Amino acid sequence: GNYYKPAFMCTLEAIGVERILLATDYPYEDPIECLEFIKDLPILQEDKEKIYSVNASAMGIGLLAG
Repeated sequence: GNYYKPAFMCTLEAIGVERILLATDYPYEDPIECLEFIKDLPILQEDKEKIYSVNASAMGIGLLAG
């Protein structure tokens, strides 16, 4: 729930990208700010895709249909 690069990088190193999912606590946090934070991280695009959706899909979590 915070957008602090050093904390994120520590988490990434400690648990690995495969265990990180994208989530926000809307309406308390801005989803656009969350996406911008991930976009600006110094990690591979492949790892960003894992965080955006691949990891959730691997766990059987998908987008809810309308």
